[in-house]
Amino acid sequence: MPFKLIPDVKSKQRDCWLILEFSGEPISLSFDDAIEFKIQINHIQETARPNDRKIVSEVANWSAQVVPNSGGFGIVFEHSPTSTTKLWLNVDQAIRFSAELQKFIDIAGSRS
Repeated sequence: MPFKLIPDVKSKQRDCWLILEFSGEPISLSFDDAIEFKIQINHIQETARPNDRKIVSEVANWSAQVVPNSGGFGIVFEHSPTSTTKLWLNVDQAIRFSAELQKFIDIAGSRS
């Protein structure tokens, strides 16, 4: 499934956002959200098992869980009790997603 990660980097870390677009639904990730995703992705890559805890955005209205998917991973976003969207990534897409996520973390992390 195609996706885009669009960084919106400002002078202060708290104002930096990473916009994830797929299936026509943009999802805003804060710097802290990006860190949580990176932790979950690393856990999947090291263990091939999901972490039992959900990522809950403190600033946007969603929660998510990262799950293994045939060498890649999937992200299940819950926007409300009745609304979910799923992003399934193959190995190559997962590598690209993880690299772009890390690039945002590095850039935003250098802000005060």
